Amino acid sequence: MATITDFQAWLDEIDLDNYDDVDSLYRSVKENDNYGLFKTEVASNGQYIVSSTIATDKLRLASDLAKDTFLRLIEKVFCNDEPEETWYAFHKAMEKND
Repeated sequence: MATITDFQAWLDEIDLDNYDDVDSLYRSVKENDNYGLFKTEVASNGQYIVSSTIATDKLRLASDLAKDTFLRLIEKVFCNDEPEETWYAFHKAMEKND
């Protein structure tokens, strides 16, 4: 298992067709915690390491700027360029059978 810094290469390893998985990844990175299939840890050097049970490699985010850029990429690619929380709430509301 390698640690890489290429956001797109890492995202290409995982299947994020499910909006719950997109939310889990976003929340894991934003909050440096475990969510669903994803885990984000803060390394002793202040970098962030993102791992997943469905990815071969780990993703290294070298700085807060890299972390923010990655979160923005998730919103752009998976959330139709909307804020992730708004996008996710819309999908959850559409799932309800009211």
